[in-house]
Amino acid sequence: MLEPASTSFYGSLPESIGNLKSLNWLSISQCNFSGSMPSSFGNLTQLMVLDIEHNKFRGHLSSFLENLSKLRTLIVGWNEFITGTFSWICKLSGIYVLDIDLVNIDSQIPLCFANLTQLSRFSLFHSYLSGPIPSWIMNQTNLAYMDLPGCNLHGAIPNSLFKLENLEVFNVAYNLLEGELELHKFQSFKMHSMQPFLEFNC
Repeated sequence: MLEPASTSFYGSLPESIGNLKSLNWLSISQCNFSGSMPSSFGNLTQLMVLDIEHNKFRGHLSSFLENLSKLRTLIVGWNEFITGTFSWICKLSGIYVLDIDLVNIDSQIPLCFANLTQLSRFSLFHSYLSGPIPSWIMNQTNLAYMDLPGCNLHGAIPNSLFKLENLEVFNVAYNLLEGELELHKFQSFKMHSMQPFLEFNC
């Protein structure tokens, strides 16, 4: 485990980080790191937790993540990353937390996402995600947190969404969704001491 999160470290990550081939947990969020991720980062194939949010990293996400198939938690938002395609995430078959806020995606949710059945948290805050909410979203039976505000989602909310009985947070504010909103259907969502969090902006 390597976790110098919330410190004042700065600069770019060295190529030598790729020598830590047994590393399974890396958390360097809320520091002042910047620049591109080193090419050797792909050597960290044992990583299960990667949290690098709130830095100034840049470049393509797929260039350093596509080989990290053991990832269970991926938090890379609030940097300057872009990704020309989204399909590389589908290699992360055991992913549990996926947080890529403020990454310029500009594509639809690919069909292969239906196979990410362990996913519990899905956050793409202002990531320019486009297209409709897919009907196969019901495959994500473990999904508890779905935060997709400020994207370009359009169309109606599919009925299959209401089969997600573990869903507690559903935020699709500032999208282009439309159609009749039947609020009573949200009663099927999991409830604890308080109501599930729902946010829409029409």
